[in-house]
Amino acid sequence: MGYDPYVINEGLTVVYQELKDQEFTGMGISCGAGMVNVALAHLGVPLTSFSVQRGGDWIDMQVMEATGQTKDKVTVEKEKSFRMDKREGLNQVKAALAIYYDNLLDYATRWMENELRRVNIDEGITVPVVITGGTSSPPGFVAAFEQRLRKAKFPFEVGTVRAGNSNLFTVSLGCLVAARVKEAELKEQRATAA
Repeated sequence: MGYDPYVINEGLTVVYQELKDQEFTGMGISCGAGMVNVALAHLGVPLTSFSVQRGGDWIDMQVMEATGQTKDKVTVEKEKSFRMDKREGLNQVKAALAIYYDNLLDYATRWMENELRRVNIDEGITVPVVITGGTSSPPGFVAAFEQRLRKAKFPFEVGTVRAGNSNLFTVSLGCLVAARVKEAELKEQRATAA
């Protein structure tokens, strides 16, 4: 169809959409259904990007197995009324969701520690973090992730940690930013070649 596709990590699209005021420098985390996608960038250039092979679908499957409930029941509880910042008086499904959300955050943070130790960056820098994606929607999710990120052993200091402006659209909006930049680069290359 005449298109040239370019692969981009969802975490990097978060950086492009949410960290303009930081000159596209920081860490973007996209927590989706299938994976947690992470990118660390400096001035829009990715220093590293990777994916953790667990996400919202993994949580759903674990809760279904633990409680014997249907996917529909688990999804309704998760999307309509589950809160990560409320731990008392939970029904069976919400208690299981709390356990597996915690497990996902612990797993993702350990994975991030291992991957980010390999990055060659200056000591003592402070990195802003933006977290987005459908799996990050429950109230209290970003605060729970922030607690883990601040305790993690990264080769940098974690700066501000905040939610993205639009959990469900940040990645697509970041792709649009990346496409516009790529289009401008290609236009400049064609002009230089002519």
